[in-house]
Amino acid sequence: ELGVYHEADKDLQRAQQIFAQFLKEFPEDSMMPEILLRQGRIYRQMGAYNQAIGKFYTVLSASLNLKVDKLDYYKTLVLYAQTEIADTFAAQGKSQDAADFYQRLLRLPSPELKKPQIQFKLIHCLAALDRQPDVVQQCEELLRNFPDAPEVPETRYEQAMALRSEEHTSELQSRLHLVCRLLLEKK
Repeated sequence: ELGVYHEADKDLQRAQQIFAQFLKEFPEDSMMPEILLRQGRIYRQMGAYNQAIGKFYTVLSASLNLKVDKLDYYKTLVLYAQTEIADTFAAQGKSQDAADFYQRLLRLPSPELKKPQIQFKLIHCLAALDRQPDVVQQCEELLRNFPDAPEVPETRYEQAMALRSEEHTSELQSRLHLVCRLLLEKK
């Protein structure tokens, strides 16, 4: 609780120290995967992306050691850790890596997964990669599958921007073809 207090108070280094001490003193505690998730998020906030990703992967391995009666808990922790890894890549500006993770998450048949949020994050990554046709396709899919999601207004905006960009690109290509044809005719 003291670590959570310091985290909420934005004293991230102190929160990390408390969580690390807790894990050292109680390595077998059932809260260990949750503490590791918190540590990963804090590292990301601090800009220590490699340490954050390391903590999230540790959650994946630590969750394998949970008891069988906690299988649903394990699945949820793994989803959170996978989402946090993708979010960390996105925070680093590694849009391709983040997009790959988000796409993998969207293929999972998990009711715990917040698919509209994940798909919207994927849309942002694809836009950053300047993959406008993919942005349009993902926007259409989100709007079709989750018409009442809170992300709908921003998705419509992203779709409009991608379509505008696509039209601009095709217009530019048409003009370039015309210029090339005129140059060839002069020869």
